[in-house]
Amino acid sequence: MSIDGTILASGKDGTGGGSDSNASAGGGGAGGAIRIRTQDVVTGNGTLTANGGNGGVAVNPNTQKGGGGAGGRILMEFGNGEIPLGLKNAQAIAGQYGNPTSEHGTVVFRKKNTSLPDDIWIFTTFDFQDIEALNDTYTFRNVIFDGAPWIRIEGAGNPKTLQAASLTVNNSIVQLENGLTWDIENDVLVQGDSLIQAAAGKKIRTLFDVAGNFTFDANAHIRLDGAGFPAAEGPGKGENNGCAEQTGGGGGYGGLGGFGTGATQGATYGDPNNPQDFGSGGGEGCGSTGGTGGGSLEIKVEKDMQLSGLISVNGNPGNGDGNEDGGGGAGGSIKMSALGTWSGAGMKFQANGGAGSNTSITNDPVSGGGGGGGRIYLCGQNMKDADNLARLGGLAQAQGGLGGGGAEPRYNGAEGSIVWCTSVNIAAGPGDPGNILEWGWIGSCIADLGSPFCNLSGSLGWVSSSCRKLKEGGTIDEANCAQASYGVTADFNNGEMSGFAWLGTQDNNRNAIGWIDLNPPGPYPADPQHGVRFDKDNFANPLTGWARVKSIYESGLPATDWGWIKMSGPDGNGGTYGVVLEKVNIGGEDIALLNGYAWSGNPNDSFPGVGLGWISFQHAVNIIPAYIQTVGGDVFAGGNIRGSVNPPPEPGATYLILANGNIVNFTSAQAGPEYVQENVGLSEMNLPSPANQYANVLGKIDKQKIVTVVDGTKNVYGDIVQSFLVQDPLFLNGSVWVAEGDQTLNGLSIRNGANASEDASGLIIVNGNLTLNGDIIYTSIGDIPILHTQNLASVAWLIEGNLTIGPAVENLVGAFIVLGQVIIPDSAPESEKSLTVRGLIMAQGYQFGRSFSGTPGNPQPSEQIFYDGRLLANTPPGLSDFALALPKIERIAR
Repeated sequence: MSIDGTILASGKDGTGGGSDSNASAGGGGAGGAIRIRTQDVVTGNGTLTANGGNGGVAVNPNTQKGGGGAGGRILMEFGNGEIPLGLKNAQAIAGQYGNPTSEHGTVVFRKKNTSLPDDIWIFTTFDFQDIEALNDTYTFRNVIFDGAPWIRIEGAGNPKTLQAASLTVNNSIVQLENGLTWDIENDVLVQGDSLIQAAAGKKIRTLFDVAGNFTFDANAHIRLDGAGFPAAEGPGKGENNGCAEQTGGGGGYGGLGGFGTGATQGATYGDPNNPQDFGSGGGEGCGSTGGTGGGSLEIKVEKDMQLSGLISVNGNPGNGDGNEDGGGGAGGSIKMSALGTWSGAGMKFQANGGAGSNTSITNDPVSGGGGGGGRIYLCGQNMKDADNLARLGGLAQAQGGLGGGGAEPRYNGAEGSIVWCTSVNIAAGPGDPGNILEWGWIGSCIADLGSPFCNLSGSLGWVSSSCRKLKEGGTIDEANCAQASYGVTADFNNGEMSGFAWLGTQDNNRNAIGWIDLNPPGPYPADPQHGVRFDKDNFANPLTGWARVKSIYESGLPATDWGWIKMSGPDGNGGTYGVVLEKVNIGGEDIALLNGYAWSGNPNDSFPGVGLGWISFQHAVNIIPAYIQTVGGDVFAGGNIRGSVNPPPEPGATYLILANGNIVNFTSAQAGPEYVQENVGLSEMNLPSPANQYANVLGKIDKQKIVTVVDGTKNVYGDIVQSFLVQDPLFLNGSVWVAEGDQTLNGLSIRNGANASEDASGLIIVNGNLTLNGDIIYTSIGDIPILHTQNLASVAWLIEGNLTIGPAVENLVGAFIVLGQVIIPDSAPESEKSLTVRGLIMAQGYQFGRSFSGTPGNPQPSEQIFYDGRLLANTPPGLSDFALALPKIERIAR
């Protein structure tokens, strides 16, 4: 169907009367109806008009004007093709003149889908009460408000739900006359000069429940100002002072309302971590009214949130008439949460209290109290404190309103609450909680497996196998399942796994990937051609098969694209990796635990070109106290070893613990008393020092020969000796680097060798104290592979004084031999970080001061030392004697 002409159904204009004072004027006629129905594609650039007629005007226009006619109705229903943009200028506006002005009509384009809900486009005005709401729910597929000057969500009856696959609001005004839930399966886009606002005098709560992304442009505005409790109503209502003092107190909510003259303040109420309430109204005076409180808004997004506009739920100011003054209304509620990340620029959130009135006559001290601030809650992977918001140029305000009493603070409303989340909650789970109670971690350095590739900054976070959590003492906590039921099930009858794990994190700088399907649809990228399975007859054999990130295959990407996770296979270095299952019985239920590594990368090998990287599975218990852990090596002490936690949450060492003194609250991962020996009385366990010529039970470091140049720039061993010069990245070049005096490093990258001749090992000698305020990491040069073990970056540090590790440091690498103390202070807010050292540390003493311990269900060491084997693989100059005594890594050990 093509429409290129004009279809007109407008009302006639009214006529005017004579010129005398009694002359009258006729009203305009209402617009009629235009309805077009076709299964065809609609095209054309025609005109559709159903405007109301203008009211007539008498000859003397100051005497009589006729009312304008209401706009009519235009409905186009079509079955195929896209929206006919050439017809989007259709009009059904009201005629002019008259008081009050008549209302606009409606213009709707609706695509009738046979098996899906209809698409709907609204270009001018529309009233949703013209559509039947089945069970108070409007159901569409795609909803587009484009340039609509007025769209009303009806106010009659129960709160409504608008259910749609997607929502676009572009340069449109939406007026809410009732509570509304926007239940959107995919994305929401609010752009241009769009305004979503509460109708005057209505108490409005609206919820955006969005399964996709939420985008809110810079000029967009959600305004629920004054959409809370009316004057003198609500749990924190301002006091009505009647005619005694002629004022009202400010309404309260997140903050106390201000005092009025002779009137008390409104109280606080509600939950700052889950703000849902309306702001309370301000108190009234003798003849004045208080301001209404702010409304309630919640936006809940399962993916990313991009915000640049203004969201406000301010309380309204109190009113006065020159003798009496009302109190201001309290600010309302804003709750914003996203499982993904926040972005945008200049976003603003306002939940301010309204000002108290002060319209009294000159020198009259009578005035209303200011409304208290409301409550704001912001949550996302990168939205967990004020600094996160500031980095996006954002601003959150929950200020109290100024009282009418001028400079007297007691008249002012108090500030409300602004809270950032400590964790991102999964909004819903896809099924049964399962019987695998285990955690995995994505982001551990690949050097754990002896691989040269290591990207410490790419950590993605925890993999949770179930909403159920295994607690210390062998009990199971199912509290989280009430919020989100999900999990992975191991079928011990057939050896198959099914269900979903959740990949997310509590770290501000890391994103949630989403659900991981343990039995994804094929085809699979390589053998074996099945989901995850295990050997039900021999649990010692590693798991086989594939898992995949659910959002990847749902997006339609082919099997060759990334998102696959392989449970076992070759590690690319001549060895193998894998995850093994352990069956335990807890409370009469068979439970599965996982240990080992899975790989997400190129489907056919372990080259880290695509995918998530290594996934480390290890048992976790529910603990709070801080603790220290070493992984993959031994612990030696010349005196006592004492842990802070009894019993220790995890083994302090993988293998041998040897001490000249007592060993308390510190255990080995190995069974048997031979692995934990105290009071051994070995004098050889003294730290290498000038007094013993830098020798102990592990070997000898001949420092004098190492630093003495005998041939040009080389020592007796042929190693280059040079002054330490900070450069990033630093290539060690098989050299000895000497730094005189105390040194401070704010971070350093040490790179691998780039060709077969480059030796990336080195020894750094500090003749003084060393302070580290930033991470020390190993790095590669692009995708250049390691051709020889000497290309593997490997650093040793010989420090004559103390080693101080600042509270902002999270990652260190190398073999540290410290002749003084290792000092690791604790300092908020950086104390919420753990420290990971990949290498080894020897020192005269240790001050482990960090208080970080993870969270219940996610225990993490405050300080963790991984013996990574680099000292063996590429021994730095002068340490070959020491390296001979170190343990050799031949398999994954946890």
